Amino acid sequence: MHHTLNFEEFKELLKVLCLNIKSFDNELNYLQEFYNDALFWDRKLCSINHILSRILEQFDKEEIQYSNVIEYVYYLTEISNFQIQEGDIRFLDELVSSKSIEELSLEEELIITQNAISK
Repeated sequence: MHHTLNFEEFKELLKVLCLNIKSFDNELNYLQEFYNDALFWDRKLCSINHILSRILEQFDKEEIQYSNVIEYVYYLTEISNFQIQEGDIRFLDELVSSKSIEELSLEEELIITQNAISK
């Protein structure tokens, strides 16, 4: 199993687990289970560096101290089945070879691409 975190999910995960500034919202409560699964290597969690950069920009606008967030993200890759997609060659090949759909946002297309190479 794998799951690629979208903007809202990744932001929520970071606010709860890294920054400890809130608990999971009810509609995103499933992220706790996904995180626990990733710790035991039962589920692969992914996100994309583009999404992370957008989250950091938003934290900055919200005046949230995020200096340890990047370190935490890479720490997750060591302790769990988590990957931050930085645009490796497989990802770029899939992105270039897939047909773009006009109705989708960039984020949606990036997530679809990550899901395609995570299978």
